[in-house]
Amino acid sequence: FEMGNNKGVLETLRMEDIAADAENAAQRREKLRQMRESIEAADKKIVEEIRSLIEEYGLRAKALMQEYSNPNHFTEACQAYEAGIALAEKHLDQDEIAELYFDYASFLQNNNQFDHAIVLYKQALEIYTHLAELHPEAYLQYVAQTQFNISILFAVNKRFEEALSMAQKALETYTTLNNMFDGHFANEIERANQLIEKIKHDNQPSQKRDPIKRIIAFIKRLFCKK
Repeated sequence: FEMGNNKGVLETLRMEDIAADAENAAQRREKLRQMRESIEAADKKIVEEIRSLIEEYGLRAKALMQEYSNPNHFTEACQAYEAGIALAEKHLDQDEIAELYFDYASFLQNNNQFDHAIVLYKQALEIYTHLAELHPEAYLQYVAQTQFNISILFAVNKRFEEALSMAQKALETYTTLNNMFDGHFANEIERANQLIEKIKHDNQPSQKRDPIKRIIAFIKRLFCKK
């Protein structure tokens, strides 16, 4: 064409040939689309199967906690939880992973494994915080609850400054939620305020009486007895 061979171009690029090639390309693209849909459907089915398997790990963990005759029942329950989490980390979305972190942390908290529970709560909090930046109406309440739980565990471990800081963050988050949802988080705000006051109270230095005064008081009680 550039060399002026217009007739040759027309003979080479015949309408029927172009149309046939276009139809072939369209058919191949349609097959790929169908394959993608088939793959996506199969993938969704596999993900649902994975969710069921993770749920089975959780049910096994709960059943193990009832096996009091098994001296290793707690360790084995933890292994079941952790196997489920490991599977989720490879295949599920972030919100589902965060929920599993939170559930396992709650389990550890209920079994006095506070340090490990804090680690899991923090992992959940990191994910929830990121998700709440994108969808605060959906995830901010999970941020607040996780902050609240971490604060409690810090307080139990006598890490009062960290506990107070996290409790104040929970209060701020609940206040934001309360403003967003027309006062529906008033109870949670009250709980957060109560937690803050308790942490402050528990962090007060104990009032130790002078040992000499204790002895004098003991002597007075002794001689005042009838």
